[in-house]
Amino acid sequence: INAEYMGSSLHHTPPLCHISEYCTSSWNTASTARDNEHMATSSLPQMVSDREEVLVEGTAVQVKQEIGSGLCGTRVWAAGVVLAQYLNSHPDTVRGLVVLELGAGTGVAGLAAVAAGALRTILTDLPAVVPCLSENVSRFNVEGTVPRVEAAPYCWGEPPSAELSVGPNVIIGADLFYWMDVCTLFEPDPIDLLVRSLELFATPTSRIILAYQEREPTREAKFLRVAAEHGFEFREVFRQADIFIIECECVSKPSEIL
Repeated sequence: INAEYMGSSLHHTPPLCHISEYCTSSWNTASTARDNEHMATSSLPQMVSDREEVLVEGTAVQVKQEIGSGLCGTRVWAAGVVLAQYLNSHPDTVRGLVVLELGAGTGVAGLAAVAAGALRTILTDLPAVVPCLSENVSRFNVEGTVPRVEAAPYCWGEPPSAELSVGPNVIIGADLFYWMDVCTLFEPDPIDLLVRSLELFATPTSRIILAYQEREPTREAKFLRVAAEHGFEFREVFRQADIFIIECECVSKPSEIL
């Protein structure tokens, strides 16, 4: 993936996509308003229009967004863009491998994996987000050929369907422990469900690469703590402003699933 990324250098990471002026959506909840304020003061470029143009292998692809849908998964977020750039500048991370994305949203990071040469990429998100995701995925597949990328519904914590039981070499995700205060209202906590999903999908040799924008340190710390309790030790591999990319190599089998 190659296009213009305005406003900051990403530690020599090749540019990914043109980010236009940030605009708020109609679903301006308290947590969203706080996040918009955070983004407005960030040194990162801001989003967005209804579509973002991304150049994939020399072809312009429009990544669809549904800003007013009321779903945070149907818009492009900065952490997803930074993760896509990271994969673009480290193609050996995914080239020739099976990639699974959790919480794919619009699919920016997963589609970057496709462009970087992933053998097969499966992008998952909640059923309500999949229609938007599927439209973006359709732009990357050539009719009459084996699909390079697929979109599928998946709810964290659930056993994978036969379609998703692929034994991924690489698991990726961006902004997976977001929602700050709202997360504490759910039982079980989405962080616990996310770690459960990592247990369900990871193989003894899987590589897990996650990106997040620092918003609520207690949430991020909880994810790292719960992940470590289940055998996933993450380390920071990249940082741009307040966006971090962390990685875990599963050198031994994750803890037994109860």
